[in-house]
Amino acid sequence: MAVVGLAPLAVALVGAVLLLARSKVGPVDRALTRIALLVAPAVPERPDRRRLLGAAAVPTTYRTYAAESWVLAALGGLIGGVVGVYLSGWMLVGLPIVAGVVSLAVSRPGLAVLVAVGGFIAAGLTASGISLWRWQRLNNRAIERRRAIDAAIPRTVAFMYALTRGGTSVTDAMWTIGSHREIYGAAADEIDVAVREMELFGADVVTATQRMASRSPSDRFRTFGENLASVLRSGRSVSEFFREQYQQFNDAAADRQAELLDRLATVAEAYVTILVAGVLFLLTILFIIGLTVSETLAIVRALVYLMIPLGTLATIVYLDQSLQGIDVVERTPTDLAPDRDERATTAVDPSTRRRLAIADRVRALRGVVADPWTTFLDRPIRSLVVTVPIAAIVFGAVVVSLDLSTMPVHRLDDAVVWALLLVAGPYSVLRALHRRRIRRVEAAVPDLLDRLASLNEAGMSIVESIERVRESDLGPLDPEVDALWRDLQVGATVTQALDRFQARVGTATVARVTTLVANAHRASGTLGPVLRIAADDVQSTLRLRHQRRQEMFTYLIVVYIAFGVFVLIALVVRLVLIPSLPEVTTVSSSSIPSGGSPLSQVGTANRAAYAVVLSHAVLVQAACSGLVAGQIGEGRVADGVKHAAIMVALAYLIVVVTTGPVAAITVGGASGTTIEVDSATLSNGGYLVVHEESADGPIVGRTDHLAPGTHGDLTIALDRPATDVEVVAYRDADRDRVFDPDRDVSYPEGPGRHAVGLSI
Repeated sequence: MAVVGLAPLAVALVGAVLLLARSKVGPVDRALTRIALLVAPAVPERPDRRRLLGAAAVPTTYRTYAAESWVLAALGGLIGGVVGVYLSGWMLVGLPIVAGVVSLAVSRPGLAVLVAVGGFIAAGLTASGISLWRWQRLNNRAIERRRAIDAAIPRTVAFMYALTRGGTSVTDAMWTIGSHREIYGAAADEIDVAVREMELFGADVVTATQRMASRSPSDRFRTFGENLASVLRSGRSVSEFFREQYQQFNDAAADRQAELLDRLATVAEAYVTILVAGVLFLLTILFIIGLTVSETLAIVRALVYLMIPLGTLATIVYLDQSLQGIDVVERTPTDLAPDRDERATTAVDPSTRRRLAIADRVRALRGVVADPWTTFLDRPIRSLVVTVPIAAIVFGAVVVSLDLSTMPVHRLDDAVVWALLLVAGPYSVLRALHRRRIRRVEAAVPDLLDRLASLNEAGMSIVESIERVRESDLGPLDPEVDALWRDLQVGATVTQALDRFQARVGTATVARVTTLVANAHRASGTLGPVLRIAADDVQSTLRLRHQRRQEMFTYLIVVYIAFGVFVLIALVVRLVLIPSLPEVTTVSSSSIPSGGSPLSQVGTANRAAYAVVLSHAVLVQAACSGLVAGQIGEGRVADGVKHAAIMVALAYLIVVVTTGPVAAITVGGASGTTIEVDSATLSNGGYLVVHEESADGPIVGRTDHLAPGTHGDLTIALDRPATDVEVVAYRDADRDRVFDPDRDVSYPEGPGRHAVGLSI
């Protein structure tokens, strides 16, 4: 009967799972689409939402999307109503506190009404939430596209200016940009709207441009499109218009960069103030309170394990959005969407296609085996294929060797840090070398373009110019220009040779330049002005990047200094403050106090646990500060992996060198022949040894070997009755798991209570 009563809830939960996974479940998606098409005629017209759909570039009609939202909201409301009925019933009947009040104040029919009302409320909230989420998702997507379009406009306008200056028509220039989404990003998608209007619907260039401008989410691009349509309608010089727009966007880029740098300065100062200095201040206060007045370990852990990572995540997300807005991030070969190996084939037979695909994979594998260094250097992320399994093996080997029931925190910390450094270290080195190569190549591009332009203006063709240029010194581009000339010698066209040149070099800047030169060459042989414009555009871009790196390097140093102060203060707290607090030197089983003074926590707090959390705070702060420092200083979170690895390695070395092994003992009680130990934490494992009178007195009892970690409820049997004893933690120095007073040594004094004296 109970199973039957839960059947609607089970059906509702299954329906919820199917709705969430509808894009992966074909029949469910098709059924919902058919229902939406039936509902679509009833959807009222909302011009604002229609514009939002166009701004988000969603490939569906307004009525279809709105009808799908209605259907999903209705189904979600039905599911939410069923779940709400069960949840309301459980709250009104199942919770003892609520059930007692309800049974006295509400009759059984009234209870059914309350349950039904709860179901209706849940249904309404669920349906409204789904509908709002569907449209808010479009708004978020439109905002993301606006940032991407604003970042790509200067490059796009420079490209159109260069092409029209070289004799290419506006229509051909728009078609070229629209077909190179991997190079010009979201701006290419916007221009492709005009291209489709002309190709599919036969619109003239003015109407297509107006349509392109009207649906763009970017105000800057909308203004550009409207001005372009006016110029085309009036018959003015399009090349002159693009020149003016190019200069305006260059000036605007410098102004926007200044605003960005001010914003980065504010973010860096806020991060250092709140998540470094502020957290350090709170930790110090909480440590003092926890060790002297009242337990604060839970708050300290929440601060270290939740607040610092979540605050850092929020900072990273904000920085990512800010940096994307002005295209601070330097695009690398991994950002170019289509892989050069993915070419069309004329094979029709499926078996032939499969054989060709296998041949491509085998050729790629041979390339990896023949030159693994270049493979990893081209795409540093590939190093994770090797380092992650190695790190997992190292971590697993350490974990298997430990007794996890004793929670050996220090050994687990070692394993985690080693694994992270094994993954982050090689990736950071490869990425640094990769970015250095990209910067050197891009720095040589303007010189190459200027030389080609001079030779072309002197009357040489592009092929003759390349032959003459390859004899000069172009730095890192020398071997690539030689390869370009060899391609031309063996019969490749200029476009084919430039395509291969772009594939070998693999940078976004070179991709834009080669695309520009190839299209200008097809339009006319006069490439001098085009190359001059391209060189000026690349030079201005590199100049802005250099200025950004110089300015942001200051903020990177600020984060490093703040982290150094954090580590220094944390060491002072761990090595000076915690050990200097007084210990309870004697515990009498017959005189345990029933009350407590304001300082009753002194000597009884788990100081070893506080010390462990403080060490973790240093490591967590190292990882988080490194990621933020890299993103502020170099523009990407991936660049922060290098700084995070450096900071974590330094923090780990400092913690290991300065802290040493840690022990903490809490004695519960004693009798004439036994001692009860409530808790014993031994970072390196070892023994608890009972000495008579003092730590130098004769041994009257001990435990067997204890694994690293925390042990509870231990009983130490005494060899003979004693009145004054001291329980001392010893390390297994010779690692033979057999206690030897001559070879095994006691734990040093530190943040934990390595020895406890008591009177029996």
